[in-house]
Amino acid sequence: MSNQALRDGITLAGGYHFFMTALSLLAAAAIFVFAVLPPLQNQSDQLAQQLFLPLTGVVFGVVLGIIYAIVGTGLLRLRNSSRMAAIFLSMLGLLSGFVGAIGSFASALTNTVNPNWVSVGMVGMATLCAYSLIAFLDIFVLIFLFNNRVRTLFYGGEMMRVAETNGNTANPTPEHRIGNQSIASTDSGSFSGFEDE
Repeated sequence: MSNQALRDGITLAGGYHFFMTALSLLAAAAIFVFAVLPPLQNQSDQLAQQLFLPLTGVVFGVVLGIIYAIVGTGLLRLRNSSRMAAIFLSMLGLLSGFVGAIGSFASALTNTVNPNWVSVGMVGMATLCAYSLIAFLDIFVLIFLFNNRVRTLFYGGEMMRVAETNGNTANPTPEHRIGNQSIASTDSGSFSGFEDE
């Protein structure tokens, strides 16, 4: 893996998490508009029961979006804790997406006694396409973050931050070398560049 590919991969992994942030917040907004506002307007006697699950979904979507944003920022700053969190989120996304895809298809199938097979097929295809896209991106993130050079880079960034925290100011811009590449650490913790010798 070249230095340019390494840098681009980290940027893409971080960008993917920002994309998931936007997707999570969009899902939370959709739940609020289509599942929270109608019961509030109808003023039903069972308002609390009707709003419990939608409000839970809104809170979950917002919190998940914040987590994705924090992880994406940490990846761009070469924080190993963010790398581990990104691995966990990718594995969780693969499992939960698979369960969600099956649930959506089953819900469309059992919604009526005589299901509309055209609608069921369209729901199944749309769900499969959406899950396939997200699963492909999650697998890419997993494979990339488990790469030996990527792991070494992130662990090196953590070691440099620990040294700076402990007052090691002998080298104001410490460098971490991986093979023939030199990576300079900045005060913000992000990588400033990749240079070939």
